[in-house]
Amino acid sequence: MSYDLLVPGPNSGYVRYFVSRIDMLIANGVAPVVVFDGCRLPLKADEEDSRGRGRREALERARAHAESGNAGAANECYQRAVDVAPWMAKVVMEVRSGGGP
Repeated sequence: MSYDLLVPGPNSGYVRYFVSRIDMLIANGVAPVVVFDGCRLPLKADEEDSRGRGRREALERARAHAESGNAGAANECYQRAVDVAPWMAKVVMEVRSGGGP
């Protein structure tokens, strides 16, 4: 699943997973509050750049592990390579409001 998050487009796997967690909370009487914070802050520019480099390096390691047949290590690196993009949050919000894909 982590690999699917790296493929651009409204991947339904992550949407189903996220929505199922929200539904589980609601079913157990919890009123979830979800905050999507994707704005870049000028004061955190260096940190964001560092995180971006880390994600790119993780993606390179994931691809190398996948090529060598080490699926477990590849998946772990793919998880570290994921960057939650604004479009991903938008798709989840659309699904929760009933207008999703």
